[in-house]
Amino acid sequence: LSGFTEFCSSLKSSTIVSLSLRKCYLGPQALGLLADAIKLMGALTSIALDGQPLSGSTPGKHPGSGRESFEEFGVDKADADISGFKLLCEALASSRIEIISMKNCYLGPHALNFLADAIKLMGAIARLVLNGNTVTNYGKDLSGLTALCDVLPALKNPISLELANCNLKVAEVNELARAMAAGGALTSINCLANKFGEEDL
Repeated sequence: LSGFTEFCSSLKSSTIVSLSLRKCYLGPQALGLLADAIKLMGALTSIALDGQPLSGSTPGKHPGSGRESFEEFGVDKADADISGFKLLCEALASSRIEIISMKNCYLGPHALNFLADAIKLMGAIARLVLNGNTVTNYGKDLSGLTALCDVLPALKNPISLELANCNLKVAEVNELARAMAAGGALTSINCLANKFGEEDL
């Protein structure tokens, strides 16, 4: 990690506004280094961490088809190592970041709980992109989604929320509806490719 350590050290004194580290295979230790940098990056307003197992999760892969899944093939490893993601969320909580993108990061319910705690304290957050994450571990644990929905009505500024292809079903959409009914500050919501009823949306 020597190279990434030096990279994060240089970020601390930078005036970078937008940071993209998509598909960089960041693990818990690397996330800890990044979290330390974010705490000192006062100009940072946008961060993209798409396409990597931020909470230490890797899905099972069918030996024939190659399809990935936590639920199938006897694999259930959602949020296998949450330590680095927890540090990242603690850093985000005190940041001025407006846009967070964590698409296809294998985030499960425990990870979403930590992220919800961070969002609650982020005064500038305006867009949260979580497309392609199994945030309820295939309906087994709604605690993280519930925590996020509880935060929405208390936000100072409206937020755009993207939860496309997160395997959300009826119970999950009820949580979102509850948040909106309670005054959840949403400018837009994207829930494409979730099965809310008989037909996929």
